[in-house]
Amino acid sequence: MAHVKGSLTLTLTLALAACALQAPPVGQSVPAAVPLVQSLPTPVVTPQSDLSGLLWVDQAFGEFWRFDLKTGAAQRVAATGPDFPAQPALTRNCAVQARMSGARLADGFANRFGIVVGATPVLSVTDDTSYQDPALAPDGRTLFVTRVRSMSANATQPGSGADILQVPLTGVGEMRVVVTDAMQPVVSPNGARLAYIGLDVSAPPTVTRQLRVRDLAGGAEFAVLPSERFYDIFGPRWLDDSRLIFAALEQSPLPARAPAPASLVDLLFGISIAHAHTWVGDVWIVDADGSGLRKLTPQPLQAPIPAPSPDGAWIALLAGEGVFVMNADGSGYRQISSAGGNGGIVWCVE
Repeated sequence: MAHVKGSLTLTLTLALAACALQAPPVGQSVPAAVPLVQSLPTPVVTPQSDLSGLLWVDQAFGEFWRFDLKTGAAQRVAATGPDFPAQPALTRNCAVQARMSGARLADGFANRFGIVVGATPVLSVTDDTSYQDPALAPDGRTLFVTRVRSMSANATQPGSGADILQVPLTGVGEMRVVVTDAMQPVVSPNGARLAYIGLDVSAPPTVTRQLRVRDLAGGAEFAVLPSERFYDIFGPRWLDDSRLIFAALEQSPLPARAPAPASLVDLLFGISIAHAHTWVGDVWIVDADGSGLRKLTPQPLQAPIPAPSPDGAWIALLAGEGVFVMNADGSGYRQISSAGGNGGIVWCVE
């Protein structure tokens, strides 16, 4: 069973929030970049003549960069200002529909996040709840997010404190919990299924993660892979309607562990920014029925996050070492930028 310390793509102190579900029209872009508190250098991207589209890269939970794959041009499109932007959820034509919005701390970092749709906050961070992992349904009418509550806020319902919310963006319907003890939702291209990471906290302080799929219409759900297959697993993405890619670690990266944090929330999300790059893993592909599991990356990377191209033919990776691309079968693997990070990455076409 996996004794998991936390999400390596986020550093969160988890919290409860009130929601305002009024949203701007689908496709509204984020505001223009605002002045940086600490400016990161412009990334250098090698042009890829055989690729097309844009990579939206979230660096260090503070900036969005847009990389034009064919020309190598890099443009900052959102930067640290009143908040910390992170993990953009895009429409098919690259408009930012939703993103995380981090609450500023005294040292300049953010460890609690709300959700912004267009320019309107729809899920606000409080002392008890934080939100992450915005995932837009293909029709742009629904958003799925992870809500993580502190143990005190979740005292009447023992568990991980994390669940997945379905948030309507059209003013029709109500926000509701879709899956409990779960995080990192992502919707299949046809909108029929939700993949996510299930959390088993039945034997604390052990937290076991499992890749799972849920049918959104009927509610049936199943485990794609057995829980003991990987020590840690995160960042699932649909390559197409029947295949998933994800990052995973097969064995513990640390022979000895520090004393356990005070709560399961800390176990899930307690890794500090300073320790993020000690975690290395690979990117894998698997059929949604659990067959065809195969490793794609030729060597482990620091907390890799995959992003499929819109046609499913290619995969981009954001890792601590930089940005990489490869064919969907793992061939053609190459690095296109040394500008690494531990945020989010999305491949889209204008």
